[in-house]
Amino acid sequence: MKIIKTAILALTISNIAQAQSLNATIALHSIDCRSSTFETQRNQVADMVLIELERSSQYEVMDKYELEYKIKNDSTNQYRNCYSTSCLSLLGEQLGVSQLLTGNIKNMGGQIIITLKIWDIREKKFAKVEVSEFLDINTELRKMLQISMNNLLGIKNDTLIVSKLTKPNDFANELNNPYQLRLRSDGPRMGFAAFAGEKGNRLKAKPADGGYNLTPVMFQFGYQFEKQYLNSGNFQALFEFVPMITGLDQGKAFVSLVIMNGLRNNKNGWEIAFGPSLTVAKFAYGYYDAAGNWTLGDNFGMVSSNNIIRRLDSRGTPQFTSSFVIAAGRTFKSGKLNIPLNAYIVPSRHSVQFGLSFGFNSRDRYEPNKK
Repeated sequence: MKIIKTAILALTISNIAQAQSLNATIALHSIDCRSSTFETQRNQVADMVLIELERSSQYEVMDKYELEYKIKNDSTNQYRNCYSTSCLSLLGEQLGVSQLLTGNIKNMGGQIIITLKIWDIREKKFAKVEVSEFLDINTELRKMLQISMNNLLGIKNDTLIVSKLTKPNDFANELNNPYQLRLRSDGPRMGFAAFAGEKGNRLKAKPADGGYNLTPVMFQFGYQFEKQYLNSGNFQALFEFVPMITGLDQGKAFVSLVIMNGLRNNKNGWEIAFGPSLTVAKFAYGYYDAAGNWTLGDNFGMVSSNNIIRRLDSRGTPQFTSSFVIAAGRTFKSGKLNIPLNAYIVPSRHSVQFGLSFGFNSRDRYEPNKK
């Protein structure tokens, strides 16, 4: 019974506080933009803050045109730049409201700092104060003001949006990287490739049999170039171009070019990609006889058999071969350093290639108007 009474009392106090808040009249005087790049937009800034204040439905908000009328008709012009506490008290009494919302915006140390305050006319003190720091991204001022107002009024914000606008090393997306400001993963790639099935057997075979006498696990080195064509919300889509050399650790150089279409998650760095791969290697034509022995033909496949095939052969001529790559991985972050780690597989009819690669790069940041 005691618990029920306590709950009822708490609910009653909450309702009373809410009713008092709803009955409180408030006016938005102005937002000081003189120390920011938004000085010429001060009227728009005030309008954006006023919209968020009215949207909250926590106060009875004085109409902005009524406010402008009363201030313009003040013959002393004492309220034109009214930011001090004594001036705010006089202005509040003049307007007949119980509270005033004011604040300022500053560009400082590569950040946009937004301060919002609610001045209580009767108590002659600030009832609420909120100071929010954001990345220096002028194009997202509306979202920044919305976040600041929500913090001031105790309204929950979207944590993902807050993270994108406040953490300099968060994964890039359209919020914290407008225009050219986007995550770029161009950089070196290195790792290992393993070959199984027929291709692995050909690499291990003796040169006299057309093999390479190699271990079918080889080091790879290359470079990844990226071109993003979509960067929205939690995801970005991109083309990846990866020229690669395989086998340098064993004195060979198998050259390949991988072209993939990828989808990356901006929130956690997970990525999946797929696309074709073109490789240059030596191939020869021939056939298997009844005993299963390989009989080498000439470079044009002119052998006395109808079962002519082409296979990897160190005695052949360099030719192009194509395959399909499926890759997945994640980009880890350490400050501005990106460390992509990816696993991939290249399936085919009689062989399979799989491997692991990693790299490093740092995010390039450009000014919005830089070409």
